Amino acid sequence: MKGGDDMKKNNKWVLWVLIALAVIIVIGGLIFYFSDSINLSPSNSKYGSIYVTSVPSSASVSINGIAYKQLTPIRISNITPGNKVIKISKSGYLAYTTNISVTAGSTTGISVNLTAVVNPCRSTFTGWKVNEEIDIRSNYAPNYYYIELLNVPINSGNVTIPILYGNWNMFNGTGKSPIQRLAVTDNNTMYYNATSDADYRFIASWTNENRTVWESYYLKAKVIRGDFGSNITEVYDAITGSKVCEYDFNGIAGICIVGNIGITINSVNYAKKLFSMTLPSEASFNKIYTRLGETIYLTPISSAKTSYNIVFREKDNRGMIGAGKGINITASWTNMRPSITLIYPAADTQLLCSSWSETGNYSRIFENYISSSYQTRILHNKTDMDSFSVKLQEWK
Repeated sequence: MKGGDDMKKNNKWVLWVLIALAVIIVIGGLIFYFSDSINLSPSNSKYGSIYVTSVPSSASVSINGIAYKQLTPIRISNITPGNKVIKISKSGYLAYTTNISVTAGSTTGISVNLTAVVNPCRSTFTGWKVNEEIDIRSNYAPNYYYIELLNVPINSGNVTIPILYGNWNMFNGTGKSPIQRLAVTDNNTMYYNATSDADYRFIASWTNENRTVWESYYLKAKVIRGDFGSNITEVYDAITGSKVCEYDFNGIAGICIVGNIGITINSVNYAKKLFSMTLPSEASFNKIYTRLGETIYLTPISSAKTSYNIVFREKDNRGMIGAGKGINITASWTNMRPSITLIYPAADTQLLCSSWSETGNYSRIFENYISSSYQTRILHNKTDMDSFSVKLQEWK
């Protein structure tokens, strides 16, 4: 019996030892875990640490561009003291970036509530590339601000066209300045001033009867005296500088041919460097046709105004130019500078997205698309608070 009692005592003793060891292991593990996760005292006093939490959790963290595999919540140790740029990001949320200061021997804590991205605006096209793009923005010439079309692809090449000038919160005319004007009219007949200080450019555009073939030319003209006293009108391509046609006027109207456009010279006044010209019914002085078939409509200015509307249209599904969906682009003034302040769809058009979305975190560039087979991308750039611009991109 005594031997049996001793064995029971030994078993109890072993059991208590095992329980004690288990408790020690559990407590030691907890101490190790919490010291690594929560303790705000880094192990090496020469370095600091950062403890990052986010809502929602499981966000990625990078410090000075170096990404860490572990997701939030995360404690990053052994960081050299000084200013650091920390970025916290998660799919479906706007990335958060801030500057923090790390101090040796201590931990800097940061907690962030990430903002969800709501209905980002994206084209339904995949794998497409931009084939044609036009910037509309403001610029400055001596004494005048002006709106210009950049990188317009027309028949002779890509060209920048100043379309609207003014100052003191008023648009005064079309072109770059009063001495560098763009002659624009809604009519098919135009009176052109060929002196060096007046009209210096004009646009002539043409389409065939079915509106499936089109041309646009950026031109300039001058009036010279012929060898026998006649008045000669010379027309030049403003992109290439080459003379495209001339007409020796002897009191009888005649034709000057530019591409498929027959420009009728009606009258010429050599002394005043003035001449009158008329386009056929299928041509115009106030439309710009791009190579892919986008149309930009310009309106002549008869008196000073505070705002100006530019109309942009795609071709339609049949390839008819000017017959597709369109938008209105309004230029007005902000802090004494011209700015693209408003973009809205034409009456027969809808935008692809109900609201504009920012292209990147705090980029101040907002995008939308024309809801059509072509889905022209519209980028409204508001990075310059005093002068917004717009970029139109046609997909390939």
